[in-house]
Amino acid sequence: MFPTATPVLTHFIAVQLVLRQIRASILFIVADIASFVIKEHRHVSVDWNLHGTHPAALYPRCGIIVLITLSDTTEEEFPLRNRCSPQYRTITVTTGHCDQTTAVKRENPHAACLLARPLAFRLLVLEILALSAWAFRGEGLLLMKYVSTRGEAPVLGFDEVLLAGLATDGGLYVPASWPRMSEADLRSFKGMRYEEAAFKVIRPFVAGAISDEDLFAIIETGYSRFSSDTVAPMTDIGDGLWMMELFHGPTLAFKDVAMQFLGGLFDHVLSRRGEHTTIIGATSGDTGSAGIEAVRGKDAVDIFMLHPEGRVSEVQRRQMTTAMDHNVFNIAVQGTFDDCQDLVKAMFNDTEFRARHTLSAVNSINWARIVAQIVYYVTASAELGAPDNPVAFSVPTGNFGNVFAGYAAKQMGVPISQLLVASNSNDILTRFFETGTMETGNVYATLSPSMDIQISSNFERLLFELCDRDGAQVASVMQGFRDTGRFQVARQQLDDALKLFDGARYDDTATTTEMKRHFDATGILIDPHTAVALAAAREHRRDTSIPMVVLGTAHPAKFGAAVENATGSTPQLPAHMTDLFDREERFDVLPNELAAIEQFIDSTIDRQRGAA
Repeated sequence: MFPTATPVLTHFIAVQLVLRQIRASILFIVADIASFVIKEHRHVSVDWNLHGTHPAALYPRCGIIVLITLSDTTEEEFPLRNRCSPQYRTITVTTGHCDQTTAVKRENPHAACLLARPLAFRLLVLEILALSAWAFRGEGLLLMKYVSTRGEAPVLGFDEVLLAGLATDGGLYVPASWPRMSEADLRSFKGMRYEEAAFKVIRPFVAGAISDEDLFAIIETGYSRFSSDTVAPMTDIGDGLWMMELFHGPTLAFKDVAMQFLGGLFDHVLSRRGEHTTIIGATSGDTGSAGIEAVRGKDAVDIFMLHPEGRVSEVQRRQMTTAMDHNVFNIAVQGTFDDCQDLVKAMFNDTEFRARHTLSAVNSINWARIVAQIVYYVTASAELGAPDNPVAFSVPTGNFGNVFAGYAAKQMGVPISQLLVASNSNDILTRFFETGTMETGNVYATLSPSMDIQISSNFERLLFELCDRDGAQVASVMQGFRDTGRFQVARQQLDDALKLFDGARYDDTATTTEMKRHFDATGILIDPHTAVALAAAREHRRDTSIPMVVLGTAHPAKFGAAVENATGSTPQLPAHMTDLFDREERFDVLPNELAAIEQFIDSTIDRQRGAA
């Protein structure tokens, strides 16, 4: 027979049981709330269970994994729950013994182990609350993190990605996970001012890095320079086809949509940090002038733009080389655009040179370029009935950046049924979608020079998705591509790509024919790049009942000679460019050699500093 407990002991035991229940209840409530809110955004996963058997590996794409366990857990179970990439932060909370921490850290040195015991309970709650506060900086939005497509570079925030450009492992940065828009969100974009739509689309990507007030000011300022109040107006051109005009910015090309935003971002982030950066860029024509226009005259930025000598139109060249600002330097490389792009990547991969000049990029290897271009896919889709009706797009593309923005919109919930990749004779992308093989060939000079490319840098971002975000696999494929100029994806990977993408090619003869056909039918002039996309849209739509938007990427006056030869009509430059051919030019012609380019940049910057 057990002795009768004293009233004091009974009271003590009762209080302890109540406190234990309260602690457990609080833990469950915190975990439930965090799990509900965080999983909705898919950046952080919080899970709890009573037996410690649920593997954290079920959340391989999360930026943070918090596993809360309310029972003792054997050492053998920890490896199952902590096989997360080192780029992810894992917090394992357990009532077990702290010697199990060794097992956790052996599998994942970035993991942390806490004890949910009475003495550590306050720390536990504080850790969860601190995690929530850290993750949701920016008025309830998660701090967006970015990972490299090759899996080895540090995980960065948006402002760091902006300044880094290319990842240090040679890869490209992408969001750790895609933010999602609800059907109500998509409906709300119909009729919305473009600036407000841009703010709403871009906001999740910069959360925690730029305040809402500053972000909206950057967007408003950037798009105030567009000649169209709607920034990206659309016109019904018949037969279920729509033309979206993306050339109403200061340099008359779609690149302005991203660059005017990018210039404001650089100015904001650099001034806040008190830093200076050197932008290195390669251009097949339009990126150069748009990038220069975005940052010219800014004290915190120097820009060196490489273009292939003799392989851009005269208007494109003069838009770059007539910028006489103290921080603008143009280099005509004796080679192709692919050579220019290789030189830029080589400079970023030269660790000492990159650090010496704090390199950054305005090419579409910079994620900030892509995020700004997602907006017009969202607004166009909403105007044509999303989310209730699907929409398709035909995109003239060489470097795959513009069309990848469409892919990103699709991942965010926009009902895009088809992305048609329209190429000229440099058809490496079309050949890939036909065969699953990416193989470089000769670069041909065409009437649409911005697509005269054989190495589409942004395709690596899609490859990352096709490889189920396996950075090591992407790194291996890209190394093989660099060594041999060729790679092939598995049949299933190609099938996955073809669920959304199609390719089409048109040579100069077909391009000229399409420019004339459209002018004769409508009286409207279009540039050669837009003509390629329009021809593809007319001939390669999967479903004619679904509206297809053709992206008009450049003003016809940028390619006046080609347009006039095709139509007999001369496109006129807008008023602010009527004296373009009378302006003085300044640029340097250099060989296709990394040492020569780096030496030129070194000496120019040294001279700049000496003058200052």
